[in-house]
Amino acid sequence: MGASTATAASIALTPAVAEAATIQTLTVGLPLGITIPNTTALPTDPQAINNALVAIHDPEPIVISVPNPAWLWPQWWNNPVALANGTSYLTDANVIAYGQGAFATAQAYRAMLESADGATRPGYDPVQGAGPRLNDPAELEIVGFNPPTPNEGVPPAFYVTNPGFLVDEELVGLVLLRNPSRPNGGLYTRLPVVVGALFGVPPDQLATPQRKDFTVDGRAYHLVITDFTWAYDLFSDAPVTANPLAWANSLASAIFLTNLINPAELPELTGNTGPDGTIYATIAPPGDQMPLLARRSVFPPTCWVCLSANRFRIQW
Repeated sequence: MGASTATAASIALTPAVAEAATIQTLTVGLPLGITIPNTTALPTDPQAINNALVAIHDPEPIVISVPNPAWLWPQWWNNPVALANGTSYLTDANVIAYGQGAFATAQAYRAMLESADGATRPGYDPVQGAGPRLNDPAELEIVGFNPPTPNEGVPPAFYVTNPGFLVDEELVGLVLLRNPSRPNGGLYTRLPVVVGALFGVPPDQLATPQRKDFTVDGRAYHLVITDFTWAYDLFSDAPVTANPLAWANSLASAIFLTNLINPAELPELTGNTGPDGTIYATIAPPGDQMPLLARRSVFPPTCWVCLSANRFRIQW
């Protein structure tokens, strides 16, 4: 089992509780054969991602059972209750997805929302609820004696059952890297008609759905979505206009990254939180330098495109 640092920080569990929780991280579409230890790699397929996510659940709950001592209750009290009595299931399920894998993960998340609303897609496993283990829990049994008066020496016995609290919480963390379905900037959302026809997805369903918590049959799902990219990237920060220079700029950023790689200055990390709670983070070049104007690269021979006032010039 493994978990991303961001999600582990989000759940904010104490060490004892963290040990009792089930934590699992999935990866989708990582480039160049990159692997992350203690994670499970999935194919870039929304159905496979959905089915893997909904299957993750804590099999070993935290059980709390602390009855009240019978002698603390007055004689007239016939229903002693527990000081604490309950069962808690805690699950932390994460997905780290890159590029096309981020798009597939966004589609899997959309399928989960549809399933939570009662419309599970054909072939997709439905989002799981708490099920019988929480809806019909074992009850705490309390056996004791009434106080010794007025029947001192012959205390009558009592036997009661007391149902306790039931908790099933699941934190779902989605880390989307170079997400082409980014609502404002993703290549797929910039070209919805073309991409929708290519993948068979309605144009209005290409964007990553808004972050939304939901509950299914007693199990509460809490979403943490982080969308991470770099400025001018063709796939996740595409131009909003049809200006060919703007698109050439994004293409250069996707290929060379020379505006980010500058030994003299470090890039800046900017971020904001959307109205739905989604976290958007972007690596921006120092001084907001455009890729077409970048003059430095760590890869010899240096290749860059210099844009002058009236022409393009390629230099090596």
